[in-house]
Amino acid sequence: MHRISAVALALACGFGFFVDDATAIEPLALGEGAKVPIHLAFSEPTMTTEIYRAVGEAAGIEILFDTQLNAKRIPIDLEGTTAAVAFDRIATTAGQFWVPLDLNTILVADDTPAKRRQHETFYIQTFVLEYVDVKHVDRLLRSLVEVRRLSTHPEIKSIIIRETAAKMVTIERLIEVVDQPPGEVDVEVELLRLRRKRDTTGADLRLGAAEFLTLRNSDGAESLARSTVGVMEAGSGRLHLESGKPRSPLTRLDLTLRVRQHPAAKEITLDVTAELLHLDSPNPDGDRAPIAWDQTESTLRLGVGETAVLRFPDTAPDYEIAIALTPVVVWASTLDAGSLEAFSVGAETHIGSRVDSDQMP
Repeated sequence: MHRISAVALALACGFGFFVDDATAIEPLALGEGAKVPIHLAFSEPTMTTEIYRAVGEAAGIEILFDTQLNAKRIPIDLEGTTAAVAFDRIATTAGQFWVPLDLNTILVADDTPAKRRQHETFYIQTFVLEYVDVKHVDRLLRSLVEVRRLSTHPEIKSIIIRETAAKMVTIERLIEVVDQPPGEVDVEVELLRLRRKRDTTGADLRLGAAEFLTLRNSDGAESLARSTVGVMEAGSGRLHLESGKPRSPLTRLDLTLRVRQHPAAKEITLDVTAELLHLDSPNPDGDRAPIAWDQTESTLRLGVGETAVLRFPDTAPDYEIAIALTPVVVWASTLDAGSLEAFSVGAETHIGSRVDSDQMP
């Protein structure tokens, strides 16, 4: 996932500005005054405007109030907090919110959708997705974090979002979690002719590496053709194999594979469709007549290093054709520990991660 451009809309001031690709957005934040220790306690109900001013005076921060602010009387203990935490506690208790206007000034307003639209700064950010489908991200953001101001562009795998800085932090983290490369598996395919055994004819086998090696080296075993097909997670792979000399009968295999990885169990599921066709020697015109045809659909769950063996009757007496499938993980479809960690996104009425100076998008 890449962010390629950003526009900040200073809605409260009625103007906007553009930030080019090389410049990161830097939403307004309080300066060092936000970290000043506060030693204040109001045991008796006190007007919130007076409490804000007391904290601001202690931290050297100017306090401005929305002209329609509904000031309330509350008791509150702010002992041992910092100025920023104190402002948060007052605002949460009184049903208000605050936004920084510069390094040393904040504005306080009632926490209503209308006032947030009036005073919060919004940003427009373009995200270019590398792996995940744009429609999937659209559904994720609308349902999980209630993003409404977004535009999707599947043709260039991008999504444009307008949101506050706090919510943009949450959005970016979610996109980083889901925009992961799909798993990739190479499936080694071998077409074998084996001497038929009465007790295993037609049975599908699940063999370990040593057991498969023993089977390949068994009396009468012959390797007819080998190849490897790469399959992406949730995708499909196709393979065509032929065995036979130019003027002799021919065995043809058409194989379709789908792969599902199970990293926790260290297993792989293969959905297999195999068509096996036996053709006669070519006639003078070069055409081959079919002798026999078999088809199977199987779902095989294999552990690391295991081989699945599908068996079919052969045209030769006392023999059978076997298709050996050995999956090898190229890239595991899993998330790292950081992606699985829970993180706070605020309250139901105001979703968004806390934005610290080192978290700015």
